[in-house]
Amino acid sequence: MKRRALFSIALVLTSVPVLLPVAPAIAAATVKAVAWSVETTKIGQLLDNPAAKAIFVRHLPYVANSGQLWMARGMTLRQIQKHSKGYITDEKLAAMEVDLKALPPMVVK
Repeated sequence: MKRRALFSIALVLTSVPVLLPVAPAIAAATVKAVAWSVETTKIGQLLDNPAAKAIFVRHLPYVANSGQLWMARGMTLRQIQKHSKGYITDEKLAAMEVDLKALPPMVVK
């Protein structure tokens, strides 16, 4: 019994160094760079990035400062456009898209 426990401990200790180098490779493989877009970027992602949030506030201040915006964090600007009663226009989104494209891509896990 004691011998089996010692063998198990030895097996675990010898396998840990072999497994450790694999973890960063797996983590690196799941990270990708994605361009900012009014079509695909979630509002929560825009709000969580200072540069993207500044663009959001500049183009759509009423929306960006809304107390109800937390409910739309999982949606895109294009998705909430139809609920904006005409405030979020195609022209505003197009102008915002140009500024967002100038940002470095966001890193997504």
